[in-house]
Amino acid sequence: MRRLSKSLITPALLMAVMTATALLPTAAFADRCEAQFDAVMAQLAIPKERIKDAFSVNVYTRQGSGLERVERWVSFNDCKGNLVIKTDHICRPMDNYTTYECRVPGVRNY
Repeated sequence: MRRLSKSLITPALLMAVMTATALLPTAAFADRCEAQFDAVMAQLAIPKERIKDAFSVNVYTRQGSGLERVERWVSFNDCKGNLVIKTDHICRPMDNYTTYECRVPGVRNY
């Protein structure tokens, strides 16, 4: 069995550490506002079988220096469009709306 030289291991290790470090901010914010999103979904009483998919989007300031808000985009099985739940950078509710054909009682549509 051949042994890898130190000159090969060091760059590979450095690259792995740099990649992991670059991903930390994204991973840290990924589930940041889950409790708020779950509370809004419960309040809207949307049947689970209606939901096709949901994902969160981190929206950063124009300068890219910090997190401005977090949005949850929910797609449905029964319509084209989305429910968008917006919170500020510390997960305080901002706005909820639906897009295109999708409707949710009590939520504005654009």
